[in-house]
Amino acid sequence: MKSTFNYVIGALASAHHRFFKMLNKLSSILLYGALATMLLVVLPGFPPYIHFKSFKLARGQDMTGKLVPNFALDKATPVDDQIFGSESLALRGSTLYTAVVGGEVLEIEELKEGARVRKIGRTGEPCAEENIACGLPLGIRLDARGNLVIIDAYQGIVGVNPKSGARLSYFSRSDPIEGVPPKIPNDLDTAKDGTIYWSDFSSNFEAHEFALKYMGDNSGRLIKFDPKTKKNTVLISGLFGPNGIQLSEKEDYVLVNEAIKSRTLRYYLKGPKAGTFDVFLDGIPGVPDNIRPNGRGGYFIAMRFERSSAVEYLGPLPQLRKLLFRLQWFALTGLSIVERTHIFDKDRMNLLKHYVENFGTMGFDDSKGSVLELDGNGNILAWYKTKTSKMFGITQVTAGKSYAYFNSIADDKIWKMSLKDLKN
Repeated sequence: MKSTFNYVIGALASAHHRFFKMLNKLSSILLYGALATMLLVVLPGFPPYIHFKSFKLARGQDMTGKLVPNFALDKATPVDDQIFGSESLALRGSTLYTAVVGGEVLEIEELKEGARVRKIGRTGEPCAEENIACGLPLGIRLDARGNLVIIDAYQGIVGVNPKSGARLSYFSRSDPIEGVPPKIPNDLDTAKDGTIYWSDFSSNFEAHEFALKYMGDNSGRLIKFDPKTKKNTVLISGLFGPNGIQLSEKEDYVLVNEAIKSRTLRYYLKGPKAGTFDVFLDGIPGVPDNIRPNGRGGYFIAMRFERSSAVEYLGPLPQLRKLLFRLQWFALTGLSIVERTHIFDKDRMNLLKHYVENFGTMGFDDSKGSVLELDGNGNILAWYKTKTSKMFGITQVTAGKSYAYFNSIADDKIWKMSLKDLKN
């Protein structure tokens, strides 16, 4: 009996000793892990070389009652099914103008059956091998003289004569603006006097750096270009991903969509508030892209993505975002070393690097189309969606006389539907 008691006491003492030994090891691991994490955050000399700022999204508007999304977009039909990477569109009569990934500028004539597509120019110089660096046009307008004005993430702002195809460079992306060159020229609008209002989504990251540009810093800007003096002037700085641009009908203010914060700002150009800005619409239920007139006194806002829960959660946590991007940099450095060993084939390595660079999809969902319609005061009139995935990742809606046209930089089609069918 005594020996059994001693055995039990000894076993308990041994277990107690092993438990605390394991606990000490775990504490050491956690301590060293915490120290390593702190060093990764505070040590200088490692990318990304920016200051991460806290931000918070306003709660999405309560889309109930008549604002419950309807599925009118299911009535859309394709204009042409061989136009890939068309983010924006300009319309003159029945003629459509667009520019696609790679830099080609296209004229599209609608026919009774299908459409006739003609190449009329480029935003950049021809490349030996077509790729995104040849041109990434993101916004297109017709100016008062009938010329196309196109903003390209890699080229800057260029003009194209739709008849001759002649190219005019307004300014290059490499030109500094108040000491800082733009990195992602994104969208534009042209005033009657030729002034161009445009957005620089980020002055720190490139267009292909998807995760960084959506969770990085607030280096975006609203800018005015004077074609007479060839001078750019920053109107608003410190923006979180400004993209869609639209002048009011009277040109007394300009609207800019702030994608990362899911809101629309209004910058006053005339009147007692000139030179100031306010929030035109907040709590947008998705990520706003381009904004255009709806042809009935208000606006269409295209939403390429649903809101990302990852962005909403990480926005107020700048140090955690910094840590994640430093870990990403170390991971990509490691993958570059592995790539040189040729253990994996090129396609598999590119796919792996793509997922690491973009943190998967970061919770962004562009599988279905989504559009908001506003009145002239920024009140939401309707939320249009699709039940199917036939039309997805909408980046712009353009209202014509009878039809609305839909673009998507991720799709191979331009879609259209009757404006009469876009109603709540």
